Amino acid sequence: MAIANSTQNPNHFSNAIDTPLSDTFAEEMLGKLESQAATLSCEEMDKIEKFWEEDRAGRRCALINLTKPFSFIKEGVLKDISFAEALAGVYNSLDPEKYEAIASLLRNAQIRIMFALAGRDDMEELLAMCEKSGGKDHD
Repeated sequence: MAIANSTQNPNHFSNAIDTPLSDTFAEEMLGKLESQAATLSCEEMDKIEKFWEEDRAGRRCALINLTKPFSFIKEGVLKDISFAEALAGVYNSLDPEKYEAIASLLRNAQIRIMFALAGRDDMEELLAMCEKSGGKDHD
């Protein structure tokens, strides 16, 4: 029933934003984050970066595939064995689970950064300033 109610009313949860419950939740999250050790070692970070760099060609070929109509891709596969072999290679090189894991790590990093920045009174101004400068260093 709760799902049906929230589906019928898209603002169902919006009332909870400024309640003491959300403050308690934020405080609990902050407490957990403050006691959290590093999420990755430098070696693990380097391994992720290496994977990202080395898989560039496979990602690019996969994305190029999406710029063409499916009928074009299918016709090329059926008519040209070299094209079919190349696409099979791209298929075998893709590992979506690794990208999902990287996306999860980036979400984790974003949450940690947000909670760290939330301790500053000028957080909103700082974020706006960095958005305007493209996140680059500024004087």
